[in-house]
Amino acid sequence: MSLVHIDVDSALLGEAVRVVVARPEAGSSAPVPWVWLLHGQGSTVADVTWVVEGLEAAMAASNLGAHTIAAPVGPWSGGAWWVDSAYRNGRPVESAVLSEVLPEVEKRVGGPAGRDQRIVAGYSMGGGSAVGWLLRHEGLFGGAALAAPAAFADAPPVRSSTESSGAFGVGDQEFDQGRWASLMSYRRSVAQRRPTAAPVRVGIVVGDAEVVEDYPSGRSSLTLEAAKLHVALVDAPGVTCSLRVIGAGHTWDFWIPALSLALELVGGQAAGTVD
Repeated sequence: MSLVHIDVDSALLGEAVRVVVARPEAGSSAPVPWVWLLHGQGSTVADVTWVVEGLEAAMAASNLGAHTIAAPVGPWSGGAWWVDSAYRNGRPVESAVLSEVLPEVEKRVGGPAGRDQRIVAGYSMGGGSAVGWLLRHEGLFGGAALAAPAAFADAPPVRSSTESSGAFGVGDQEFDQGRWASLMSYRRSVAQRRPTAAPVRVGIVVGDAEVVEDYPSGRSSLTLEAAKLHVALVDAPGVTCSLRVIGAGHTWDFWIPALSLALELVGGQAAGTVD
């Protein structure tokens, strides 16, 4: 395995975007899929590098099949929710990563490209955003690997970072519910999915000790919300979804085994799944 940091100049963001990339050593003729990994709230370059190194170790130990991992990160990404913000001074993060960063990194690194060889993955905030990317960009991704995704059908938890980050703001308003729903409501995205949409595979892994929080509709946790997401995706046209609940909470020692398992679910290699 080899891990490198690649900096890609983004005209949309007006600065370089750092991408932490781990690529397996050559040695197999089988295609190695790309995994575009979206980090959670507040993660730094050091945090993201640690997660990618952990996935490297999982591959080296044969706990995870070969993948090329690419994880973008920047000083703007900690609460950006990986979307294009319409808030004053907001940034077009989603457009920058998908239209500028992704093609440049894949060109530099090489290897197979195309939706059938590309997975979007994410943990926590990044997991919720990965669902949106998968459903909005049918031509880019053939699967999604989600670890405790902050994905919600109709509204985020009360007093969450969605309301204070500006990611879903419009003009001078820091949070706009309609803007959030257009980008993050998986219920809306599933309802808009075409019956002839290209097939995708989704793997969801969540812990059984997630914090119970207040939601507009009542008390809930990411454990329950992940189950709701699974049910919604199973009913969506062309989606194959698997769910696993493991003994863990929303902690750093959860992300690497959870992401590894979610990626194996996408590849159909994990046993004992809920389908």
